[in-house]
Amino acid sequence: MRDRGMVKWAPYKSLIEQEDFMGNMRKARKKIEKPKNCEDKAEYINNLLINYHGQEVTITIYNDGVLEKISGTITEMNTTYKYLVVNGNRYYLNNIVDIVD
Repeated sequence: MRDRGMVKWAPYKSLIEQEDFMGNMRKARKKIEKPKNCEDKAEYINNLLINYHGQEVTITIYNDGVLEKISGTITEMNTTYKYLVVNGNRYYLNNIVDIVD
């Protein structure tokens, strides 16, 4: 008789929904709270946006518990609705954590 090794200890997926549920639980555990920007950081971001002249920037965005880094050029700044358009995607200013030029 041959030993199956570690295969016999592999978890058993009894339900299809179980895999989705476990994946969602793993994602939920990795989520973080939105970092707070201090006054200095907010002033730095504001000055960078005021003096922006088409250079490449890297923006850190908080999106549903995850921090994402986006690199590109800002093609549109809308102060009425408070968003930026980078690489064709809209990012709201209240979700911006950091901008580096």
